[in-house]
Amino acid sequence: MTEAEQESATAALRAAEHAWDVRAAELAFADGDCASRPASLLRGGPAEPGGRTRRPWPLYPGKLPVHDSAQGRQALADLIDGHVEALLFVEFTPDRINVIKAVTDAYGIPRQTDAGTTKWTSAVPSLDRRPEFLRFQLAGGIGTLPVTGRRDFDKAVTRWFREFLPPPYARSIVLVNRRSGWALLDRSSYLRPACRTLPARCPPCRP
Repeated sequence: MTEAEQESATAALRAAEHAWDVRAAELAFADGDCASRPASLLRGGPAEPGGRTRRPWPLYPGKLPVHDSAQGRQALADLIDGHVEALLFVEFTPDRINVIKAVTDAYGIPRQTDAGTTKWTSAVPSLDRRPEFLRFQLAGGIGTLPVTGRRDFDKAVTRWFREFLPPPYARSIVLVNRRSGWALLDRSSYLRPACRTLPARCPPCRP
């Protein structure tokens, strides 16, 4: 490559890094105010005031499963009919990992209880402990923060699945995804054990 080509390639890479971080910030900072985002966080500096760069990115070769209400009905039918003793609804959110347990009472009526929550910094200690920076990382942002290696993240989430959701429940887990586009939340969905996936439709998050 010539010097000019190298400079052009470097500039394109820097622009792509900046756009990626701005996109993550738009998801992470719900108010959408550029001034509220730490100026030193994004690679390439803060976004232009009022600017919007959010666009779909090919995060992974495949896509998250599309919504299928039949899966939800079948999961509840399996619980009511006694095919499974309990259902564990797992949701990865930008704030924590939530688990709701559903069982049937003596009359066969489904009842739900809170099965506990896990802070992301407990599941993946390498993530930043500051809430606004943590959300930025979960949205896929790299920025100027210490990088959480994807392999380390995968190992940590897989370990959480094994420790928090014991093997007997593997076939009775329902994974709920409300925020497709948050890179690490989507990645967590791909690390699930053999289980049902029920992406819940909701209005897209808007900055």
